[in-house]
Amino acid sequence: MPEKGSGKWQALLQDRDVRRWHDNVARGARATADNYLRLLGRFCEASTTTPKALLDLKVKERDDTLSDFVSQLIDGKKTSMALGVKKAVVSWLDWNGQKLSRNIRIPHANERPTLREEYVPEQDVLRRVLNVANAQARASISVVAFAGQRLEVLGNYEGTDGLRFRDFPEARIEKKALVFEVIPTLIRVPASLSKNGLPYLTFLGAEGCEYISGYARERMEDGEKLTLESPVLTPKIAEKEFIRSNNVGDLIRKPMRAAGVDLRPYVWRSYFASRAMMAESKGLLRDWRAFFMGHDGGIQHRYSLQKRLPSDTIEAMRKAYAAALPYLETTQQRQAEDPTLRVVNVLLQAAGYSEEEIREMALETKSQEEIAELLRDKPPSGPAASLPMLRQRIIPLGGLDAALAEGWAFKASLPDGRAVVEGARHT
Repeated sequence: MPEKGSGKWQALLQDRDVRRWHDNVARGARATADNYLRLLGRFCEASTTTPKALLDLKVKERDDTLSDFVSQLIDGKKTSMALGVKKAVVSWLDWNGQKLSRNIRIPHANERPTLREEYVPEQDVLRRVLNVANAQARASISVVAFAGQRLEVLGNYEGTDGLRFRDFPEARIEKKALVFEVIPTLIRVPASLSKNGLPYLTFLGAEGCEYISGYARERMEDGEKLTLESPVLTPKIAEKEFIRSNNVGDLIRKPMRAAGVDLRPYVWRSYFASRAMMAESKGLLRDWRAFFMGHDGGIQHRYSLQKRLPSDTIEAMRKAYAAALPYLETTQQRQAEDPTLRVVNVLLQAAGYSEEEIREMALETKSQEEIAELLRDKPPSGPAASLPMLRQRIIPLGGLDAALAEGWAFKASLPDGRAVVEGARHT
C-alpha cells in the first residue's frame, strides 16, 4: 500500500538520496516531508526532469526553470502552491549543498483570503453542529472547541499516536461506562502529541465529558473492550489503532456542512481561544489560556522543568477554566442538574440580577460565602424598588399546604422534592 501522503510520487523514494532527504524533513514534520515530495515531483514532471537531473543543470538554467514554473502558478492564481514549490525545491537543493542564485519573488505569498474572511462562530452555531453530529464527531468537536486542542492531539498525521483514556487521569472505566470523578476534568497532553515537544494540561467541562462518555459507551455496546490504554478516538476502518488527523478533520467537517457551516474544522480551536478570552475578568489568565492550547510561554518552561505543576496551581486553573464554561458550552447542564444552583438562580433573580448577569457569575465556581455576599450586596432597583421586599424559603412539598395557609406563595418546585415559597417581608 502506498505511504500516506506520497501518492503517485512514492516512486521518487526509490532513489536513496531522495529517500534520505524526505526522511530528514520528516524528522521535523512528516506532513511537511510528504508535501515537499509531492510538490518537488509535480515541478519535475512539469519541467520534464527528475530530482537528480535538476542537480546537474547549470545554475542559470535551473533557476530559470523554477522561475518560469512559479510564474505559471502565480498567473493561475495558485500563489500558495508557488510558495510551496519554491520551498520544496530550495529544501532539496540545500540537502545537496546547492543554493538558488537569485531571489524568486512571490507576491502576497503568505496571504490566505479564505482565512482572512473566516469568522468565529457563536455558541448557537456550535449547538447546531452538535445537534446533527454523531457520537464520534461530538467527542472530537468537544476536545477542540471546549478544551482548545489541535486535531493532531486526537490523532497524529500518520495515525500512530493520539489521546488515550489514560490522559484523563480523573476518569475510570467501569462495566460499560466511562466515569469522570471530577468535572471539569483534567486532560494531560503528553509530549508526543505536543507541537513544541513539551507536555501540558487542559480541562473539559460537563458537556464535553458527556460527549466523550457517550462515544465510549457506544463503542463498548458494540463489543469493544476499552481500557485506559485505548485511544479516545478510533478510525472506522482499523487500518491503524489511532485515527489520522486529516480524518479527524473530515469527521468534524461532515456535521458542519450538514448544519450549513462552511468553515474549516480548525475554526473550533479559534472558538475556544476567543470565547475563553471573555473569561479573563473571571480569573482565566491569558497565559493559562495559551497554556491550555499548548502554546509556548513562561509557564510552559516551568512545567517542562518541574514535570508536574503543584496541585494548588492545577486547582486554581480548574476553577478559572470553569469560569469560562458559560462562554464555551452550549448547554448549562451543571446549573440545570444541581438543585442548589437552581435555587440560587431563583434567589438572585428575585434580588434584581438579570439572567445575563447571573450567567456571567459562573455560579458553579463560587463558594456559599461568595453567593451570600452577592445576595446581600444587591438592593432592589427599578420598578422592583417600589414593591414590598420579598423573602423566600425552601420547604418539603409535604409542608406546602401549611405554608400556603400562612400566607406564603408557591414560587417553584425543585428536582429533589422540595419547593420554593415566597412572601412579603414585614418592614
